[in-house]
Amino acid sequence: MRKNLLTLKKGLLILIVTAFVLTSVLAMAEGGIIDVKNDEKTDAKTDVNPIGAINFTDRVVYFLNHTSDPDEGNWITLGNPDNETRVQLPQPINLTYSGPKYKEYGGVSATLFKAEDENYTITYPSTSASYTTHPIYLPGENVTMSFHGENGLEGDVEIYLIKVNSDCASGLFDAFKAGDIGNLDNLFHCNIEEGEYEKYCAELGNNGDLLDYDLGPLDAGEYCIVMMQENEDCSLTALSATAFVVTEYELCVDAPSSIVKGDDLDISIRDLVGAPDKSNCTYVAALIRGQAYKANIEINSDGTKNGTSIIVNEVDLIDEFDINSSNYRSKLTRNELQTEIQTLIGEGNGAIAVGEAGQEALSITAFDLPVGDYYLFVGAYSPEEGLAGLTQLDVEIK
Repeated sequence: MRKNLLTLKKGLLILIVTAFVLTSVLAMAEGGIIDVKNDEKTDAKTDVNPIGAINFTDRVVYFLNHTSDPDEGNWITLGNPDNETRVQLPQPINLTYSGPKYKEYGGVSATLFKAEDENYTITYPSTSASYTTHPIYLPGENVTMSFHGENGLEGDVEIYLIKVNSDCASGLFDAFKAGDIGNLDNLFHCNIEEGEYEKYCAELGNNGDLLDYDLGPLDAGEYCIVMMQENEDCSLTALSATAFVVTEYELCVDAPSSIVKGDDLDISIRDLVGAPDKSNCTYVAALIRGQAYKANIEINSDGTKNGTSIIVNEVDLIDEFDINSSNYRSKLTRNELQTEIQTLIGEGNGAIAVGEAGQEALSITAFDLPVGDYYLFVGAYSPEEGLAGLTQLDVEIK
């Protein structure tokens, strides 16, 4: 059980880390925020202006701005898997950074190209299924991606497909904690093992886009895509990034499409297709009210560790999940995990049920939830595969 819950905590950690990667703004560290130098822009060899840069000892990495424009916002979208299994993303997704625009830490310096008193806000597009939902792939299904860049972008790009694991996440945390992050090449190769990433080369189209690029079928795991472009002065521009999951098995769940207010929601795990041993899996179900399913993220900082907060839907993640402390590898008990996720959902906005290992019948206490439309997310976690299966259903409380 503890191993399953640790896997689930790692998945939550990866989602949090991915939120920072998606914004392509700043790197977060225990010693403070890494920002950059007072609007001193070096020529990035494109027709677009970066929003910030990180100066490593071996090279400079620029970051493109991201806007709510679905066609030119510099976002990556993922294509449908063969069985068209997609899960709903929060709506809206907003991120606001308020803090210093320059910082040096761990051998690097970084700059955000904004006025000192100006906040930086990103709003994720919410106009089509490719943005409002996210695919869940199975082994053997082709993964396709599209990049929707601004018109000024052109030329060759490199696509890094990274398989994320707990060692990678722990190694990056350790590097930040030790203040040893100066060399970008060492930071990458010391924490991402050979064989855990692939590099693809492609060329942007006339409008700065890359459409329906095929990454092929992948093994089960948690992946991150990072698009980079090398400039004429050997600096790099990070165009965009995203994350996705390939689950080992298809998770089949039975649950009523509606319940009457006051009733509990009973969930039955019908099958984890192809799994040789279902007895060691931990099943987790979360019921979230549709109008409360949002992600308003605020990063506030005075440039110091103690003066930094990451607030999601009014919950301070650093304090609540202890992600900025030396015990980030600590294990959560089943009850602690249930309490933490319930806090993130918010009272009256949904409920969660975490089963014992092998328990295939779950019941979500929903008697105090208001009428309305809800999303039901059910995940299967195993010590061997991590996130072994994931699915989403729609439920109405009448």
